[in-house]
Amino acid sequence: MFLKNKGFTIVELLIASLITIITVGISVEVYLAAKKDFTLNELELKTLASANETQVALSSAIVNAGFNSKYGLFSWHDIENITEDSVPEFGHENNRIMPRIYIETVGDSISNSILPENAVAGTDYILLQGSNIESTLTDNTLSGSNELGVSNDFASQLAANDYVIIGSAIAYTLGRVSSIADGKITLTNNLKWSVYSGDYIGRYQPTVYYIGNSSDPDGELRVDENGQQINSLFSFSKNNNSTQQLEIIDNISNMQITLHKLGTGNADSDWKEPSVFDTDEVRYRKNLFNQIDAMRIQLTINGENSNIVIRLKD
Repeated sequence: MFLKNKGFTIVELLIASLITIITVGISVEVYLAAKKDFTLNELELKTLASANETQVALSSAIVNAGFNSKYGLFSWHDIENITEDSVPEFGHENNRIMPRIYIETVGDSISNSILPENAVAGTDYILLQGSNIESTLTDNTLSGSNELGVSNDFASQLAANDYVIIGSAIAYTLGRVSSIADGKITLTNNLKWSVYSGDYIGRYQPTVYYIGNSSDPDGELRVDENGQQINSLFSFSKNNNSTQQLEIIDNISNMQITLHKLGTGNADSDWKEPSVFDTDEVRYRKNLFNQIDAMRIQLTINGENSNIVIRLKD
């Protein structure tokens, strides 16, 4: 009688090894598939989060653009510039699509004098008028005069050559500060309209939102894993001196802006570029402002196209 070998035969070992290899292979495939799905989901979530952050940032800025004056927004004409200065960051009337909101494409002569060097040509930018310090006048000042009564606190935060916005029942006026004394500021030019105690005054500071090249702390341009330039959404505020641009969200590019009119549909053809509006509508802007009810901002976020719609009317 033959005794059975207590070990495994060669055939049994080969079969066991084959089963192990197949099992490990399946596990690796499952892991790689799960990892791929996780990577895609992570990218989708990041893109969604970036889109939400971008919408919140731009919506808040656009809706709150302007000046906190008791007279509200003047939509009939632009703010009157009495400084005789060429103030590019004040915005160009032909680019104004809503009170205090301007849209233009990077690469024109106006943008070249407003934006930092990292702005990406061919993309749209938004200029929003506003003030970073606000107060009210303490005295009456007749037209033809250039001295304004203000609070000491407001005066202490101004510097010579700062631009100020004065809002009255007649108009908004852009002036430039010549000198400052206790409770008084003197403008470089005389007012064309009388202003009164309680009227609005603010230090003018527009904010521009644009697409720019992203850089690391050493100033080197950032690139992705494929060697492509990384772009970001930036904001840039300016008074009489440039301030450092702020990088808000990275991996955002190709900002293009279109507008929607009341009473039209929601097809792509119903969204118009700001430049295509009739010149008569540009001249008589009150009619134009009353018709535009929404703005669509098209962006590429983490390589994915995204549309942000901002309602301009309730």
